[in-house]
Amino acid sequence: MKKKSVLKLTVIAILSAIGVVLMSYFQIPYFIEFLKIEFSDFVVIFAYLLFGFKEAAIVAVVKTGADLLIRGPQTGGAFPFVAHLTALIASLSYVLALWIASKIFKSDKIQSKIAKYATVVLMVSLIMTLANYAILTPLFLGEVSFFGIGLSDKTMGMITGLTGINDFFLAIVFLYLPFNLLKGSSIAFIAVLIGDTLLRLYRNKLNLGDETNEKVD
Repeated sequence: MKKKSVLKLTVIAILSAIGVVLMSYFQIPYFIEFLKIEFSDFVVIFAYLLFGFKEAAIVAVVKTGADLLIRGPQTGGAFPFVAHLTALIASLSYVLALWIASKIFKSDKIQSKIAKYATVVLMVSLIMTLANYAILTPLFLGEVSFFGIGLSDKTMGMITGLTGINDFFLAIVFLYLPFNLLKGSSIAFIAVLIGDTLLRLYRNKLNLGDETNEKVD
């Protein structure tokens, strides 16, 4: 039992390290300059498949914190940590969405898996769009504003310049919903394509057997 616990901690550390590498160095530019498609949340999904809710959340926190320590804050101004806060919320959203979707779609059939990941992608996309609407985008642009209330003309002008849309809510939807759907679909495709294969290899290698579960510990 102790050996398996050590092995589990080792795998969590390895997944977190891989997440940092993916988060830091493998990014695909999006047509909005400050948005990048990166695949570090695949390791969060894999940690969930391999161990469960708690371990996936740990990987999400560790990879984000380690990336912050290595690269430092990615935005300037009054709120330099908002980019990593956004990344952490996204990763934890995948964990929550996976837990919910796994309760709904329990079959191992490919149709059920596709439906599960489609649900995850949609949920995460909606959560991140709402989070950016509620607080994250104004923070990223250097201003505290909840749901766009009291947003300065300068900040609204920056958003309008990016989208050509004068309504704050519609501009946020235009900015983030397609982006998160694309990013999430890319990660889900990888999970469907190679997730089960990697899962079998790790389970056989570590002899985890029935210790893997999908319960919230």
